[in-house]
Order: sequence, then structure tokens, then C-alpha cells
Amino acid sequence: ICNNSINDHVKATEVEQLVHKDVAEHLEAKLRALDDKNMQWNEDIEREQRALEEAKHDVERRRQDYADKLKTMSERLSREEDTKAAREEERLMIEQAKADKEARAHARYCASTKLQAALKGMFTRQVLIGLKKKAAKKKK
Repeated sequence: ICNNSINDHVKATEVEQLVHKDVAEHLEAKLRALDDKNMQWNEDIEREQRALEEAKHDVERRRQDYADKLKTMSERLSREEDTKAAREEERLMIEQAKADKEARAHARYCASTKLQAALKGMFTRQVLIGLKKKAAKKKK
């Protein structure tokens, strides 16, 4: 009976060692799987972080490009407005000069018309005076 008990105890110890070995192998396999999964997640996270950083960089670059474009267009618009204002001022000056020239021409025309009328009147009076004198001489 003692021998049986020792044999049972030895068998139980061997079974316990096999179970312990199986559990240890199972736990090691699970740990390796978790480590692999952890590495994969870390790689995925790093890849996503790089992608986010790249996207952030692209957005910042585009924002800067748009800011530069806005500045360029604002400067261009300002120059165009200045040019338009200068052209408008020049056009107004030309129109004013033209109006002044027309006014002077009209004033000269009016003055020459008055002078012409005055001369006609003077010559008419002289002719009438001359005719009166002739008529008065003939009556005498």
C-alpha cells in the first residue's frame, strides 16, 4: 500500500509538472501573442501619427500658400485700384481740358461774332452816313 501511495504521489507530481509545463507554455504563447499585438498596435499608432503629422504639415503649407496668394491678390487689387483711380483722374483731366478748350473756342466764336456784328454795324453806319452826305449834296 505504501508503494502504491508513492507511485500515486509520483504520478500526481508528474501530472502536476506536465500541467505546469503546459500552462507555462500556454502563458508564454499568450505573452508572445500579446507582445506581437502590442508591437503591431505601436507600429499602427506610429504610422497614424506620421500620417497625422504629414496631414497637419500639408494643411499648414496649404494655409500658408493661401495666405501668400491672398496677399498677392490683395496687392494686385490695390495696384489695379490705384491704376484705375489714376486713369479716372487722367480721363477727368482730359475731359476738363477738352471742356475748357471748347469753352475758349465758344468764347472766341462769340467774341468774333460780336466783333463781326459790330464791324458790320460800323460799316453799315459809315455807308449810311456816306449815302446821307451824298444825298444831302444832291439836294443842294
